[in-house]
Formats: sequence, structure tokens, C-alpha cells
Amino acid sequence: MTSHGKVICSECGKTIQQCRCPDHNHVTLSKCKACEDAEDCARVAEIKAGNPVLLDFDPTAEFDTPLPTKWDRRFLELAKLVSTWSKDPSTQCGTAIIRPDKTIVSVGFNGFPRGMDDNPELYLDRGAKYTRIVHSEMNAILQSKEEVKGCSLFVYPFLTCDRCAVHIIQAGILRVVAPICPPDKAERWSESFNFARNFYKEAGIIVSEVEFE
Repeated sequence: MTSHGKVICSECGKTIQQCRCPDHNHVTLSKCKACEDAEDCARVAEIKAGNPVLLDFDPTAEFDTPLPTKWDRRFLELAKLVSTWSKDPSTQCGTAIIRPDKTIVSVGFNGFPRGMDDNPELYLDRGAKYTRIVHSEMNAILQSKEEVKGCSLFVYPFLTCDRCAVHIIQAGILRVVAPICPPDKAERWSESFNFARNFYKEAGIIVSEVEFE
């Protein structure tokens, strides 16, 4: 029987699985689901108690453009779905705010406020639309029934604008995840995105712009 290396939890020492490496002395450290869940629950408890949470990232580092994790992809898929509820024919945006334990706080899409005329013709009038519309990020924050301090915000189809960024920072969001902006949108929004990135960096918010279809 062929011996293989092991993947061992760095917290509890439990063997999570056999890795594919044929070297039985090879050990890879990771975290088992039980320890990951316990860490998430501990963070949630600290946030609810109003205590500062130590983050496992360097806010002075350059913004990363990694492949999304499994959960990043799931929540970006959710934000993408929510974006389809928008009536804006130009750009449909969706946002999901997620607790540290990976449960959903709220969602939002870009649209006009409740009680205001939602006539499709107003969306075609750029001047009228811009004075009325509420961005998806703001809708998600405003529709939350609880504080969003310590949560992550997932937005589709690209990074937040600079105006939403300052509200996100003030609300206590700790991480923002967005797809890398499509080339056809990048030039139009690049100045706002750069302001937003700088605001987030200044406030110590982690930003992940990831590859996502």
C-alpha cells in the first residue's frame, strides 16, 4: 500500500486528509472545518461585543487580484443574481453583505427609492437617473436590520465608487470583494475606482478584486 503525505490542522493537530504527495514524511498545514468555524464564531462574538478584531491581512500591502475562494465565488454569484433585479438598462449592480460566519446580512441592487416613480423612461434619462438612483452598496447597508460592523461586502460587476466607499468605511465593513472591472467599463470608472482604492487603503480595509465571470 502506497504511503502518502498528510494535511494536518495547524490549530488542533488533527489529520484532515491524505495529500497526493507520495512522500509520507511530507506534511502540509491547513485548518480543519471545526477550527475554521470556531475562529469565525469567536470573531462574531468579539464584533458583537464591540471589541476590535485582529485581521489576518496587511492593510499597507498592495491590493491583490487573486482567484476567488469558494465562498468568495458563492457570494459574488449572489451579488450577480441580485443585480438582475435592477431596472437600470445601462448598468445592473448587486451587493451582498456577509457576516464573518458566512451568513447573509442583507442584499441590495441599484434603483430608485421606495415610493418614488419607478418609470423605465426615467432610467433612460441620465440626468434624472443620477439624481434619483441609490447604489446597490448603499441599498444593502440601508436595508440591513443590524449593524454591519465587521462584515464583508461583495459587489458585482465591479468595485464600488468612491462615494459608496466612504459610507462603507463609516459603516464598519472590513473587507470588499469585487470582480476585476471589464475593459469596456474600466476607462469610464477608473478615476472613481482609484479614489475608492486609496480610501480603503487609508482606512485599513482589505480589497480583493478577483477574476470572476
